[in-house]
Amino acid sequence: MAKKIYLFVLVALSVLTASAWDGEGTESSPYLIKTKADLIELCTQTNVSLLTYDGVYFKMTADIDLEGDPQFTGIATTSSNNTKRFSATFDGDGHAIHGINIDAMEWKTAPTETSLGTPNGTKCTNNVGFIGYLGVKGTLKNLVIARDNKFVLFGYGAALVGRNYGTVTGCRNYANIIGYSSDIGGIVGQSEKGSVISDCLNAGYISTGFVENGGIVGKSSGIVERCINLGRVEIYIQGFKQDRYRGRYRGQRLWCPGARCGEPGNCGCSLQGRRHCG
Repeated sequence: MAKKIYLFVLVALSVLTASAWDGEGTESSPYLIKTKADLIELCTQTNVSLLTYDGVYFKMTADIDLEGDPQFTGIATTSSNNTKRFSATFDGDGHAIHGINIDAMEWKTAPTETSLGTPNGTKCTNNVGFIGYLGVKGTLKNLVIARDNKFVLFGYGAALVGRNYGTVTGCRNYANIIGYSSDIGGIVGQSEKGSVISDCLNAGYISTGFVENGGIVGKSSGIVERCINLGRVEIYIQGFKQDRYRGRYRGQRLWCPGARCGEPGNCGCSLQGRRHCG
């Protein structure tokens, strides 16, 4: 009897997943993400049902405005997703996301015009972005995050991917990002060993509260290549402002040495295993 119930649940879950979007989830017939409701459904399936979608394909068919809807908290962004990472291929097909409103902060003392405030680090959410955790088999490509999106992050966060174990390619961010801790980036917060970030552009302003931050990625142990940062990166540490343009420095350390990252108009870099990329 227990085996029959288990099989019934698997079949029911498969039917629910298959019927949520048009398409078959294959490379030749991907699930089609057409609307705000489609994105919220994917958010729910990954964060609540903890589905990883290994080997599944998704494709956007139009620009989507999330209109600040609190139901969209990002794809695979819960702490449980650390072991249930999004492992599909998500193709933005050059379309833009508008109207994300993600606030990952919880405060002991809220910030004011004269005080930086005190975050409640145990209650803040880490690893947040359009996708929170991207798995080894996961790919995010050809997606644009428009300027009118809002990201208020704690640590390990970015507009596209919070923590990357897979591949992020051909993506662009124009949104401003406010981060209060470390590992904040315009494209990826933290990129792990074996991961790839390629052909991406950040033009958003990045403001952070601690070390290991950058216009493209906060910290990377993987490959970063052919990426361009045009955004300003500012770091506020204990009230002291370190203002560095185009991701050139973290403190006094040059990002991407030898890759001309610091030269105005040429912030692209190609590196492997280095920790920071402007």
